[in-house]
Amino acid sequence: IFTAIPNSQDFNDTTARFGGFVGYNFQIGPKIVAGIEGDFAWGKTSTGTSHGIPGTGGLPIPIMLNDTSSFETSWDASLRARIGALITPDTLVYLTGGAGWQRVKAQATCDASFSPVCFPRSLAETTSDTLTGWTFGGGIESVLAGAWTGRIEYRYAQYGDLNHLFIPQPGCLCDGNLDTSISLATHTFTAGLAYKFGGY
Repeated sequence: IFTAIPNSQDFNDTTARFGGFVGYNFQIGPKIVAGIEGDFAWGKTSTGTSHGIPGTGGLPIPIMLNDTSSFETSWDASLRARIGALITPDTLVYLTGGAGWQRVKAQATCDASFSPVCFPRSLAETTSDTLTGWTFGGGIESVLAGAWTGRIEYRYAQYGDLNHLFIPQPGCLCDGNLDTSISLATHTFTAGLAYKFGGY
């Protein structure tokens, strides 16, 4: 019987991200601005392993040559509070934080001709979910001309785990039940352009 051993694998990747945001601000003091903001963006990442599935490295020889695993992200969104201070009449430095959502997809494939993970037949499976978590960061926003403002922002986000049992094979002497848990965190740097409809 082939025995899988728990082990971890990093699926780090970077991508460009495009989207939009909308919000409402109100001034609560001579220099303090607060508000609420929501955003939605698309930025696909795709990374994985080409030889073996994480957790199936229990043999001393690399026989899982055609086994693969992958992890992808696509759209994300957030709903956040925002509070900042006017360091000049036209420039706001702010903090922001709230709830975040991230769409993810994971896949595992195995080739029965090489791998005991899914013997006696080759199998592939894909799962996807929208993870919910939190995000926090800050930025600077300044008037460019008239009602147009520009901003630069950084946010960190952490989401719940994607848990899934890949390639279940009840009663099989192989080890095709791959119990997977994927944790996701993101670092996001953005530059944005906004139009103000009155107020700050």
